[in-house]
Amino acid sequence: MLLSILAILALMLIGLVLYGHLFVEDNVFTQYLQLQETSSRMSARAFEEFIDSSMRQMEVMAKDPDIVNLTADGKLKLQGLQAVMGGLVGNVTRLDKDMRIAYTFPADRQATGKYVGTQKHNVKLLETKRPLVGECFMAVQGYEAMPLVQPVFKDGAFDGTLSIPVSYTHLTLPTN
Repeated sequence: MLLSILAILALMLIGLVLYGHLFVEDNVFTQYLQLQETSSRMSARAFEEFIDSSMRQMEVMAKDPDIVNLTADGKLKLQGLQAVMGGLVGNVTRLDKDMRIAYTFPADRQATGKYVGTQKHNVKLLETKRPLVGECFMAVQGYEAMPLVQPVFKDGAFDGTLSIPVSYTHLTLPTN
């Protein structure tokens, strides 16, 4: 009889230990998921702020007469925009009204003059003449990017775009 009682107590003790282990494991896993969710929200918010800030900056620049007319000073300002955004931005591009690359920095002689009006984001911009954040695409400079596009107007008429393709490699999370 004593052996039966000891066996029952041992089983109860094993059950308590197992339940405690599962309880702790469940809580640790829940906390881990909560931390992951918080981290994801913070990253998403930071990215959203980057996009908003970039679009506001592009809107101001698209109204700058030097950039509209693509003067030497305008080209320097576009170079400065690329420098400020660093590795996030592959290049800064000014398209003309015919949707050809009028200027890109860093300079790419093979891209200059190239027609890009069939790219999905450019088609949409031509339809709406409004700023947009496009879907990821393969830039003519040879990298995947998400385009931020701002229309440029000269004397009230559409005169092309100002675009900054955000490098796709900076949009994805590193895998371990």
